[in-house]
Amino acid sequence: MLVPGSLPGSHVPTQGVSKTGCQTLPNSTLSHSYASITVINSEHMNNSTPKINIRFERTGSQLSRITEIDDRSYISSIKLNGAPDQSSDLGNWWYSYLRGIQPDAKSQNRKLRVAELFCGSGGLAQGVKQFCMEVGIGFESVAVADIDEHAVAVYKANHKTPQQLVRAGPDGDLRRLIEYELYGIAETARFQVPPSLKDSDWDSLGEEGGVDLLLAGPPCQGHSNLNNHTRRDDRRNLRYLDVPAVALALDCKTVIIENVPAVQWDKNCVVDTARTLFEDAGYNVEVGVLKAASFGWPQSRSRFFMIASKEVDPLPLEKTAEILAVRES
Repeated sequence: MLVPGSLPGSHVPTQGVSKTGCQTLPNSTLSHSYASITVINSEHMNNSTPKINIRFERTGSQLSRITEIDDRSYISSIKLNGAPDQSSDLGNWWYSYLRGIQPDAKSQNRKLRVAELFCGSGGLAQGVKQFCMEVGIGFESVAVADIDEHAVAVYKANHKTPQQLVRAGPDGDLRRLIEYELYGIAETARFQVPPSLKDSDWDSLGEEGGVDLLLAGPPCQGHSNLNNHTRRDDRRNLRYLDVPAVALALDCKTVIIENVPAVQWDKNCVVDTARTLFEDAGYNVEVGVLKAASFGWPQSRSRFFMIASKEVDPLPLEKTAEILAVRES
């Protein structure tokens, strides 16, 4: 039954137990490696696990990065800007990038149309954008929403989102953007009626080329282990469920949701519920935790990801972590 007392603008359950118990189941430097998951999967249209190899070649002051996915190769080059000779090729690449040198791809294949919810200042989008640059895919920010006006201003300045589709401050509250009613929880979750967009400009995105990739970083304060007041049982945690609602309303091809690992233990089972909603709508879903340190970043941060795709079976995150891992020589 529909549980009363839900958040305005949507109807979501506030209590219930998953059959699995719901227990078993960035910033730009983190998101570059994580973005590879989405782009690699969107390019690989077979159901078999792709063979992926990433290697470097140096010619004078140019360093080329070659990403091979089965029989397809993506080549980009960056000018080495004072990188120490003793560093690894990967270290030299990022040394130059962090000093403001942008990589150039050998070819431009197509454009990736990206929308983002709970967008903040655009760190996750920057990672996707950076990877797109490296494999020769154009990045086009088509729509963003967040209640933090200052963060959205930074996002728009960096990613050139058209003003008509920027929603910030009160207008960035997704309760003004999407309307849906939800029945059940976890494996029993279903939309009572198909979610619909209240915003006519966002609703028109489907007529203008659609959305290839929807990014989202829902509120994480309610999952924080430092939150001793509403941890695991914070009403903001339910905003996670806005993401599948918007994805269905926009008919997005691929969705990537990033959050802290503790989201898996939310008392309202938002992860299991979102997964069920995606799968019921025909998406293939993968979930898991990725660790920044495994990809060579000097921090211990971990993030939980949910990837949903209508077009491909997403690469298991364990396989992604194995492919992108930085190993000591």
